[in-house]
Amino acid sequence: MGQSLNGNHWEGAAYFVSALGLMFAAKDPKLNTIGLNIAFYNMYDAWRDAGGKPSNKNSNIFHDYAQMFNPVNIIDPFAIGLLSAAAINRSNSRKTAFEEARKHNDHETIHRRLSTDGWKSILTFASVGMGEEALFRGFLFPAFSQAVGPWGGAITSSAIFAFAHKGANTEANIVRGALGMLFCWQYYRNKFNLNKNIFTHSWYDQILIGPFNIASQDPDEKFDWNKMPIGASFTFNF
Repeated sequence: MGQSLNGNHWEGAAYFVSALGLMFAAKDPKLNTIGLNIAFYNMYDAWRDAGGKPSNKNSNIFHDYAQMFNPVNIIDPFAIGLLSAAAINRSNSRKTAFEEARKHNDHETIHRRLSTDGWKSILTFASVGMGEEALFRGFLFPAFSQAVGPWGGAITSSAIFAFAHKGANTEANIVRGALGMLFCWQYYRNKFNLNKNIFTHSWYDQILIGPFNIASQDPDEKFDWNKMPIGASFTFNF
């Protein structure tokens, strides 16, 4: 509705049909995830069309989806640092996933999560990076900043980002909140352009929880930085 009021009616209809269709009609969980992140991007796009600032007026959903595949975006200290940390931790993530699944005799997890085709996962996480960065950094961060200042906006949007993920204990949420703050800093440092944020977020998730996805951590299990990556499933799980 916001897109139809503030932007193009046909564009608003396209967002509505594609997001709801993929979220609720598609049977593949990867398509459900893409639909959810189209809805996230729609919120940012509607806010931008309504005059929300700062925002990148020259981008669109197709341009931003493609940022995961733009190698120039690696030229960024946040991208290099976070992706290096993800790469270092990836083997532990896979080992932990397999051990958790085997402990619970969860053959479905072993087969589906540890054997997912990499190219399908990449296409999915390109939408995750696009949608989550558009919503939390592109929309909520500057929107809250208008009311409570840049630090307040960063803290508030990062807290929402952390608690919007499911299957995490307090320590994990603190780490995700800190990660959200880093993404806000990256967005600010790059003059409120989402390109490098989307690239970093997409590849971070792909490296850690892509084709070798982790098994769910028990809520009362002690958080271990060396075994539990920061990435997680979003609250709206299909």
